[in-house]
Amino acid sequence: MSVPIEAGERRGMLVILEKVGRSTWACHCDCGVDIVLTTTAIQANRKSCGCQAKIKKDMLGVRKGKLVAIAPAPTKDGQRYWLCKCDCGKETILSTKELGPRSGRSSCGCIREEAIQNAKKWKPDPRREFHKKLTEAYGGR
Repeated sequence: MSVPIEAGERRGMLVILEKVGRSTWACHCDCGVDIVLTTTAIQANRKSCGCQAKIKKDMLGVRKGKLVAIAPAPTKDGQRYWLCKCDCGKETILSTKELGPRSGRSSCGCIREEAIQNAKKWKPDPRREFHKKLTEAYGGR
């Protein structure tokens, strides 16, 4: 048996305002969004306009490579950002997406800097150069 829906009724974060069609209702969510829902959606225990699904999980304390999320940062463009501290001591701001498992980001940039410094230190093996000169001199292996 379905529970009747009445205007002014609260269901979760939704307040049902009025019936606007044969089986549709105008609703107002606590987040400030006005939405039209079907009777079926309301009776299926819908609790919000969908804003609760958009809230990203709490990334505080999550480690990704050398980065650890230490505090939330202001949101912009609908994305949530986090202040992260790298093991090298630098701080950087990353989005929840950049801290996720599919992101290639794992440091503030210090890993790249270390790789560049190591590449500058690299010197060719003298044995390889000697072997190269021998093969040139004798025309092959």
